[in-house]
Amino acid sequence: MTRDQIPNRQLGLERLCKTSAPTQDHIAVFPPCHGLERFEAFFHGHPYAPHRHDTYGLGITTRGVQSFGYRGETRHSLAGQIYVLHPDELHDGWAGTSDGFGYRILHLDPSLVHQALNGRALPFVSRPVTDNPRLRRALNAFLGHMSEPI
Repeated sequence: MTRDQIPNRQLGLERLCKTSAPTQDHIAVFPPCHGLERFEAFFHGHPYAPHRHDTYGLGITTRGVQSFGYRGETRHSLAGQIYVLHPDELHDGWAGTSDGFGYRILHLDPSLVHQALNGRALPFVSRPVTDNPRLRRALNAFLGHMSEPI
């Protein structure tokens, strides 16, 4: 399915603020820690216009197909797959099917990564969608223990 075929493409996250019709779409924000932000969300359609973050985004697709434009290509992350977004990389996001998509994500300040690497260069992941079991275990260990959203 192309972005032009996705329903509600013109609607962004502001549709979650409307009180007209109930929706299954949601965002849960969890208590932040120094340099770490955690979110969980579920969407139909095309909720994310092109944007950038100043953090690494390390996410797990939890339901459906998460599609996104990244580094000039369309990417697809299936349930259980990990995706890595680098700081300052332009990306967007939409449901790859009419069933919608869910995800959990950790936004990680690059300075924390730099410190953990004892000042070595920041890592670069050339394939943004992966099935890497070590990374999946690490993210599940962290994101799987989310408390109540704020």
